[in-house]
Amino acid sequence: MIFSWLKKLSHFASKLIALFLVMMIWLIRPMLGPMNICPYSIGCTQFALQQLQEQPLLLALKNICGRLIQCHPFGNRKI
Repeated sequence: MIFSWLKKLSHFASKLIALFLVMMIWLIRPMLGPMNICPYSIGCTQFALQQLQEQPLLLALKNICGRLIQCHPFGNRKI
């Protein structure tokens, strides 16, 4: 019984953190410059939002960080 409750609490906390991150992305996005200069077919902002909505939180954060590490002038871009 307690494990079921902890699992539900963990799931709720994960969704709450993801929602907070989505709101932060939407607040910070206008300060990052034009959206049409990304070399990827889907920009980092849209990629991050998609990952947060479709993947578990830790996997989404791993994928987002990996994408951001590649997405700079000296990164190893795999377009």
